[in-house]
Amino acid sequence: MKPTLLLTLGACLLLGNAALAQSTEIAGSPDQAATRPQAPLDKVYTYVEQMPLPQGGMVNLIPNLVAALQYPAQARKEKIEGMVFVSFIVDSEGLVRQPTTARGVHPLLDAEALRAVLAMPAWKPGTQNAPR
Repeated sequence: MKPTLLLTLGACLLLGNAALAQSTEIAGSPDQAATRPQAPLDKVYTYVEQMPLPQGGMVNLIPNLVAALQYPAQARKEKIEGMVFVSFIVDSEGLVRQPTTARGVHPLLDAEALRAVLAMPAWKPGTQNAPR
């Protein structure tokens, strides 16, 4: 059985870092991700035997998120910066679902963090009680 897993992605955004000054385009918009058809969630686990993995492994997670971020112009102008913590669920098909701001900084940065997380490609789903 491939369960659904709730993950908290801490330190996914350290907005204000010089490395984030670049603006990049992302294939697919968060609107597309939010409107894709999704089956109801199965049981949600906090920890599983085999944790989900992002494409390229955990070592590539933060660099990929940093590349996906588009620092909001108004936030740059107002010198707003900080770290946004985002929680989300990786479902049994590896899709990122129900991202929420666990600890926000400012509505502009919070919205960008949610957009970047929704833009992530599918993960390798976690497993629990899988046959060996």
